[in-house]
Formats: sequence, C-alpha cells, structure tokens
Amino acid sequence: MGITITVLLWGDTSANHRDAFDTGWKSAAAVLAILAAFVTVERLRLSQREHRRQLANDEATHITTLSSKASEQLGSEKAAVRIGGLTDLERLAEQYPSLRQTVVDRICAYLRAPYQLPPGRVILAAGAEPASSDTSAGDPEPSDEEIAARRLELDVRRTAQQILLRHLRSSETSPHAFWKKISLDLRDAVLIEVDFRNCRIASADFRNATLHSYSWFEGVTFAGDAWFGEVTFAGDAEFRGAMFAGDAWFGGATFTRDADFSEVTFTGNAWFRAAMFAGGADLSGATFIGNAGFGEVTFTGDTEFSGAMFTGGAWFGGAAFAGDVEFRGVTFTGNAWFRGATFAREAEFGGVTFTGDAGFGEVTFVGDAGFGGVTFTGDALFRGAAYKAEISFDNARVISPNRKHIWPRGWCVETIPHGPGSEARLVRSPGA
Repeated sequence: MGITITVLLWGDTSANHRDAFDTGWKSAAAVLAILAAFVTVERLRLSQREHRRQLANDEATHITTLSSKASEQLGSEKAAVRIGGLTDLERLAEQYPSLRQTVVDRICAYLRAPYQLPPGRVILAAGAEPASSDTSAGDPEPSDEEIAARRLELDVRRTAQQILLRHLRSSETSPHAFWKKISLDLRDAVLIEVDFRNCRIASADFRNATLHSYSWFEGVTFAGDAWFGEVTFAGDAEFRGAMFAGDAWFGGATFTRDADFSEVTFTGNAWFRAAMFAGGADLSGATFIGNAGFGEVTFTGDTEFSGAMFTGGAWFGGAAFAGDVEFRGVTFTGNAWFRGATFAREAEFGGVTFTGDAGFGEVTFVGDAGFGGVTFTGDALFRGAAYKAEISFDNARVISPNRKHIWPRGWCVETIPHGPGSEARLVRSPGA
C-alpha cells in the first residue's frame, strides 16, 4: 500500500519525491496499525469466547457436582444427610434460576416416595389436631428402630415442604426469595401439616395424595389447573379466599374433617363429583365462573352455600346431604340440576335466584325445605320430587309462568295483580 502511494505521488522534483516517500510510509504505518488493532480485537474476541466457554464448562461442572452430591445425599440412610441434600438443591436453585423448576421437581419426587407416619401422635403446631398413624388394624407393630426412622424421615419431609413454601410465597420483605411460575407434581405424595397460605403456584397436581393433619390453602392462587382428585385430607382443609384461575378437580376427594371453601373463586370449571365431606362443608360466598359439578357428592355434616354465585351450569344430581343445607341468597345464572339428590335434614333455598332452569326431579326432601322468596326465571321442574316434611314457597316469584313448569304437589301459580308483565307467584293450591 505504501509503495503504491509513493509511486503514484513520485513526481519530477526532489521535493515531490520527498513528499511521496513521506506520504507512502505514513500510509503504510496507518495500515499496519489498523491490521494490528484488528488482530488485537480478534484475539480479544477469541479470548472472550474461550473465557465464556470455560465459564459455561465450569458452571456445568459445578451444577453437575452439586446435583450429583444432592442426589447421593438424598439416598443416604442418615436423615441429617438427606436434609443436607435438600438444602443443597435449594442453594442450586437460588444460584441458577433456570434450574428452579427442575429442583422443585426433584423435591416433589422425594415427597412422592412411599412413607408411613410413626405410630401415635405427631408433634403439631399449637392448636392443631394430631394425625393418626397409617398402621392398620392387624398389621404388625413396627419395631423401635422403624419408629425412630419414621420420625427422622418426618423431619426430612417437613424440610422439603418448607423449602417449597419458602419460595412459593411472595413477600415484600424478601421478594427475591419468590420463585415464579413453579408447577408442583405431588401425585401420591404423603404430606404433613401443609401450609400453602397465600402461595402463588402455576399449576398443581395432588392426585391420590394424602394430606395429614391440617391442610391450609387459604388465599392461594393457582394460575393454571389444580388437580386434587382422590386426595385424602386427613384433617381440616382450609381454602378460604383461594383463587383457581384454571380448572379445579376435586373428584373423589375425601375430607375427613371440616372443609372451608368460603369466598373461593373458581374461574374455570370446578369438579367435585363423588367427593366425600365427612365434616362440615362451607362454600359460602364462593364464585363459580365456569361449570360446577357436585354430582354424587356426599355431605355428611352441615353444608353452607349461602351467597355463592354460579355463573355456569351447576350439577348436584345424586348428591346426598345428611346435615342441614343452606343455599340462602345463591344466584344460579346457568341451569341448576339437583335431580335425584337427597336432603336428609333441613334444606334452605330462601332468596335464591334461578336465572336458568331449576331441575329438582326425583329429589327427596326428608326434612323441611324452604324456597321462600325464590325467583324462577327458567323452567322449574319438580317432577317426582318427594317431601316428607314441610316444603314452602312463600313469596316465591315466577317470571315466566307460561313455561313448562312442574311444581310440587299442593302448589300452583297465581298471577300477581298489577305485577310487571306476566310475572306470577307461587301459592298453595286450593284445598291443599
């Protein structure tokens, strides 16, 4: 480059020669400087690439080492070592956020392993009821060593649960501790003293799990589907104020004590088919935006639905209510079907609004049934309903009396004088 420029600028005089030579060598020097800079930059880029590759290799090695160590610790016979493995997994997830779901999956897998509670009472939080042993009548009593091992394993499992809870609950004081968009797979798990209050969970699968002692889900948010099918709640179940943004499945679940679903919001479908409520069931103020299925559910204790809102269809077909039932002030926007349900004691539907059809065919009312102040907008079907005590429709309104209604024996429609449109009310039939 420098020679070419010198030749082009050479000229005829000595001064021209000096200027051409001076310009040529300066141009050559500039080119060499540019080449040197390029080589330096390229070397730096290659060095940085190698550094990043080495860092990635070191990180992968570190992750593999910690993961392998944790796996080895979780398989140890010593409870303290297993707890150490769990805390190592937690540390790994804290250092590498991309591995948090993987770590949670590992912890959930540990909790899914078979486990039996130690016989006798389990140490509980203040005010909680003791969980029973899993030892069935006729089974051989565990040895002292087995009992001690179960108690130590109980501590390990509590640690695993605490790790999950610590990072599923958002806190203003420690916002960085919260792990976003975490899903739980706890199918067949054995859990003790569960406390998911105010946790935020992407999705959860608890199918066939057993939850001993209390189960606290108050204020929890499930952003996706939540599966509780065939779950056994071996203690009180508290879901007050929970939010189910996806579908909620409780089919076949067993609630051995009281169950509180008051003020819960079910945005998707809510299915409780064939569930068993052995204690009281409180669903007062609950909101069902999707369809709600309570078909063939057994309610052994008193049941409370007062103030609930059903936007989609509501199915209670074949349900058995052994205690008192309160549906006072409930709004059914979609169809409500109670066909074949049994109410063994008092059933109160006072002030209920049935915007869609109300199906009470083949229903059995053993105790008093109150429909005072009810509003029927769609078809009201009581074909084959049997009532062995008092049934009352005082001040019940029928918005469209000319529809194909089927009323209980002894009741008929009477047009309201000066009422709006064709609105009518239910009155006792003459001579009834």
